[in-house]
Amino acid sequence: MLALSIVSPWGNKIVDQTKQLEIRSWRPDKLPMLNVALVQNNIWLNTPGQEDPAGQVVAIIDITNCRPWVKEDCARLGCD
Repeated sequence: MLALSIVSPWGNKIVDQTKQLEIRSWRPDKLPMLNVALVQNNIWLNTPGQEDPAGQVVAIIDITNCRPWVKEDCARLGCD
């Protein structure tokens, strides 16, 4: 199973739909990505193979769409 790592509390905010946009520096090779474990960690994972023993799966998600980020997204979602 594939996993997407996200730092707390943002995984819970995705689950309760108060966070509706996730910005990444990479684009999936192939869509859709189905049954992806959304793992919420307490620390940033910056190194390949790095793990957070306290990380928890908070949801199983499907990633069906990807598009470039635009500045208007911030205004629409009330971000700085």
